[in-house]
Amino acid sequence: MPSDVFIDGARCLERIRKLYKLWQNTNNEDGTDVLTHENDAIRSADAIIIVRGQKEDDFTYSKTAAMQTWLFGYVMHDVLVVFCQDSVIIFAGSKKINYLKKIESEQNNKENAPRNFNFLVRKDNDEKNFADIIEQIKQSHQGKTLGIFSKDKMDGTFGEQWKDCLSQHSFTTVDISASVGYLLSIKDNEELGLIRKACEITGKLYSKHLKDQVVNTVDSERKVKHSKLSEGLEAALSEEKFVAKADLNNVEMCYPAIIQSGGNYNLKFSANV
Repeated sequence: MPSDVFIDGARCLERIRKLYKLWQNTNNEDGTDVLTHENDAIRSADAIIIVRGQKEDDFTYSKTAAMQTWLFGYVMHDVLVVFCQDSVIIFAGSKKINYLKKIESEQNNKENAPRNFNFLVRKDNDEKNFADIIEQIKQSHQGKTLGIFSKDKMDGTFGEQWKDCLSQHSFTTVDISASVGYLLSIKDNEELGLIRKACEITGKLYSKHLKDQVVNTVDSERKVKHSKLSEGLEAALSEEKFVAKADLNNVEMCYPAIIQSGGNYNLKFSANV
């Protein structure tokens, strides 16, 4: 991880507690019930597992990456996070653990779940730590059902080791993707501000760059590849006039711009430009 990593421990703890409220069906601050039909799955889980293996060559969106970003502000590889009834287990390399321990320093009210954090450092042989984690899972609620993201992959040595460990036990699993999607859909003021800023930048890129490029191409009757227009958009993102006074270091494309023409369109994010 880069040396300038900053984990906002207070924000992370606040969001962890939001997860526990959803999971344990605790009322919101305004007294309303957090349970909806989408959240039936997470209520049936005895523990919640978030695991990410090795770094992929190409970044792919996943619930695991979204959850890590929401909690920590970063996507971290070779990290296992287990939410148990009263505790959170974080299993990772020593450098990542040093960053993530900032969450525990904000834990000043142990009346609210989670009451404890258990940080485990990876070593050459992780079998003992995996065994300890399994025992803690078995003591969480009924200790039988794991809430997971069923479509997310656990690649790499670390992911394979965890899968092998789980295969030795008779846990059942439940997909909590919809429940977590519901949780992440509720934005706080900080997130709303970031969304507004991203929309402003997107609007400027279209109205002050892409639209002119397309109009000039049509008027001059030139042929320009969609991929070239897409690359031009990404290059324009490094120009201050398009980023609405935002820090250029904090602005990036969520995926290459998908530009299509001719009447046949593929509206999937995975479409080729």
